[in-house]
Amino acid sequence: MHQRLSQIFYRALVTVILLQMFRNFMKTINCVSDGSQVLSGQLMNHAFPSSVTNDCTCTASLLQMEIDHAINSAIRSLNANMTNLPWNTDHLQEGIYHTIDAVGTQYEMYFFNKTHLERVSVFRPLGPASIVRRDSIQLKNKINIILPLTADRLSTLRTFLENYGKIISRRENLYLTIVFYGKSSDELTILFSRFAREHQYRNYIVKHVPDRNFSRGYALDHGIRAWRGRSDVITFLCDVDIHFNMEFLERCSANTEPGKRVYYPIVFSLYNPEVSDCDGEGQGVRPGAI
Repeated sequence: MHQRLSQIFYRALVTVILLQMFRNFMKTINCVSDGSQVLSGQLMNHAFPSSVTNDCTCTASLLQMEIDHAINSAIRSLNANMTNLPWNTDHLQEGIYHTIDAVGTQYEMYFFNKTHLERVSVFRPLGPASIVRRDSIQLKNKINIILPLTADRLSTLRTFLENYGKIISRRENLYLTIVFYGKSSDELTILFSRFAREHQYRNYIVKHVPDRNFSRGYALDHGIRAWRGRSDVITFLCDVDIHFNMEFLERCSANTEPGKRVYYPIVFSLYNPEVSDCDGEGQGVRPGAI
């Protein structure tokens, strides 16, 4: 009986010790990842924010080392082009830092030297930074815009062409393929001929589909197959009510690779970049683009 009581007491003691160790470990984790902390100029003298409790003494030296490294990185950046009166730790006024679990720590620090106030943002990832890959990206690749269209959307096409005309005036190697569903394409021909003359634009094809019900999938496939260029081209599958700019097309170039990678942005179909609210007369927002 005495031996059995001893075993029970021993197991209970081990359980209590393990539970206390777990609690201390959780307090340490919460201490270093509970959100933003305030920095001050006294940090270089190892004075920590008041929100850091005594339970964090086991990580205090490591935390101070990380803060010192971030401050020194900021000072090196400030002194990169200085020839006299360099910046130093005495110029640190204040700042904040925020630790994001599994990502890293972001620091934002303010330095003042009686004449200039500088803000420096530093990001320290969890682990040393390493170069994974480096590529030279050609931003002037050919882009072929495939545009399915029906006869009842010609008024929307006018708005599309107004925006498109601004883009082609700034960017070359931009092609437009219109796949038109309708019995007659005369109105479309007149509209686009006027646009082509006004902008001296020739990089377009109009494919007329008179005897088939509208199918966006078929129209896109038909437009892709209509390309007769000799070199690779980035194919932009578009809608007539989508508003885009030249910067978006450059992102298309930067985020695609022939035979390997496509770019699939999320379209906000009820957002107009030019009209974000009702006007003074209470008129609603016109559905717009991305």
